[in-house]
Amino acid sequence: MMRKIILGGGGDENQSYKSHKYFYNSLDTRKSVLYIPLAMDQKNNSWSNCMNWFYNAFKDFGEININLLTELEGLSIKFLNQFSGIYIGGGNTFKLMNTLKKSKFYNLLKVY
Repeated sequence: MMRKIILGGGGDENQSYKSHKYFYNSLDTRKSVLYIPLAMDQKNNSWSNCMNWFYNAFKDFGEININLLTELEGLSIKFLNQFSGIYIGGGNTFKLMNTLKKSKFYNLLKVY
């Protein structure tokens, strides 16, 4: 299966509508999406708020099953292959890259 990486950023759910629609249309909707909002400042945004944002951003496209991932340690490619897509939420880019590299998730993402 050919997978894609779709990069977006710098916008709310309305400004990102086209990229979200493209992402949704590339999914196998029989599988879940892995949502990783680790770039967000958790002091001001709860995981619940992140999930609400995701559902709101994709509500116009159809049903979507989301698995929230908040820890990147100990994951495998077998785990990632369960998902139709991976959506990494926006926020602090430097924090995100540091987290991805420290956890080795960066390497798994390249394999995925």
